[in-house]
Amino acid sequence: MSLKATVVGAGFSGLTTAYFLHKNGYAVKVIEKNSQVAGLLQSPMTKYGVIDHAANGLINSKALIDLCSEIGVELLYPGPNAKKKYLLYKGKMTRWPFGIFETLKVIAKIFKFKRNKLKFQPNKGESFKLWVERVFSSKLLNRLIEPAFQGVYASFSKNLSATLVTKNLFKDSNSSKGSGVKRQTVCFNGGMQEFCKSLAAYLTSNGVNIVLNTEVSKLDPSELNILTCSANMAGHILGDINAELARDLAKVKSISIAKVACFIKKEDHNPEGFGCLFPKSEGFNSLGVLFDSAIFPSRYKGHSLQTWILGDELLKTCKNDEQIITKVKEDALKLWDKELKFDHIDVKLWKDTLPLYNNDLEQFIEKYNLEKEVTKNVYLFGNYTGNLGLSQLLEKSKELATRINYEQTK
Repeated sequence: MSLKATVVGAGFSGLTTAYFLHKNGYAVKVIEKNSQVAGLLQSPMTKYGVIDHAANGLINSKALIDLCSEIGVELLYPGPNAKKKYLLYKGKMTRWPFGIFETLKVIAKIFKFKRNKLKFQPNKGESFKLWVERVFSSKLLNRLIEPAFQGVYASFSKNLSATLVTKNLFKDSNSSKGSGVKRQTVCFNGGMQEFCKSLAAYLTSNGVNIVLNTEVSKLDPSELNILTCSANMAGHILGDINAELARDLAKVKSISIAKVACFIKKEDHNPEGFGCLFPKSEGFNSLGVLFDSAIFPSRYKGHSLQTWILGDELLKTCKNDEQIITKVKEDALKLWDKELKFDHIDVKLWKDTLPLYNNDLEQFIEKYNLEKEVTKNVYLFGNYTGNLGLSQLLEKSKELATRINYEQTK
């Protein structure tokens, strides 16, 4: 029996899915509308150092180590200063925004939650904000939890579905247990794009056909197709095959996020730590800032790199890159209490790109049971299908390839 599959999209999800399908014996074709692979994970190299336009890395795992070993790309591990992660509290960077008595209360609530998780599952349609306030406290939400999650989802807790955001808390996962792999953010010397290019080169050398500069408008419903493109594009492609699904995909709301990379001479400013998150109450424009040159110091010589992250609500008020830069400079002055001289600033605005993990998306995922075929010979997979982080997408792409192999050959 001939096993064939077409993967639409050559971003992280598409390439990893193609890899695991190939490992399962499929003849795979990958179709990408752009002129290069990697999707959002572009990593331009400047004379000051590399910039990651999207994720600055992913959580390490045995699956990642094994994959990188096979395709011949070397992992870059974080420096010792990356262990320091900060939050802003009353205008100052701190590693923990609670006193001793508040800390004891937090520990007690976490212990209570862990003892009886099922009791604290989110209610249908409950926002992440209301869930955290119900299970823990508004103080913990405002000072710690919301800042931590808003940098990932680019939106505030009131807009997020508690079910989607907390789903990994309520499932038993043994994937990392006993693996001996330390849970930490890793990357590559050439940024995340290096990983995608190396994976694409490996796939091509092993017979996978990667076709660039080609936009898919229709599918052959008699063949197996995995759509790893955006929800909007998937809806456009599926219009003639499943009109209701196409309409629902078109309704998936996307929001904007911007990353502003700022290079500064190390002798002028060289902060230590992974970065700093900004609670909404602190009045910053940005959601947080990453200290890239402290995370991966070997990639940066004479300059330090700070990457500021701005979310959807703030970006709606900015008309151009200059206004975004002005907002970042205001935050930098406020955070460091001095004006910094930026030798190079790179603004990357991803407009209407990141799916909003709200209750509408929760209902969409539940309606179509995305763990299986959504319509005959069609699977959907990407950052809007319930898995946002790259480490989650890697794990899910392997599971998806296994599931497809079972369902298509039984």
